[in-house]
Amino acid sequence: MICYGCVYADTIARQSTEGICPFCRTPGTTSREEVNERLAKRIEAGDAGAMYNLGHHYFEGDGVPQDSNKALELWHQAAKL
Repeated sequence: MICYGCVYADTIARQSTEGICPFCRTPGTTSREEVNERLAKRIEAGDAGAMYNLGHHYFEGDGVPQDSNKALELWHQAAKL
């Protein structure tokens, strides 16, 4: 199981001397692709926030190929939760 804290790992890692999430001890990401991989794991756990965020990444083409249909699919999936 992945705690919700790993979503904060990047933000907190920049402020921490240890460079890790204080919730789950996950180190910060090094690339957009790694951020998207973590979001995909959260989606598998049924996290609507992760679905929204990854949908936004698809809509903007941020670390993934731009795909409005995939973005809408993820947003609809998040709205159903």
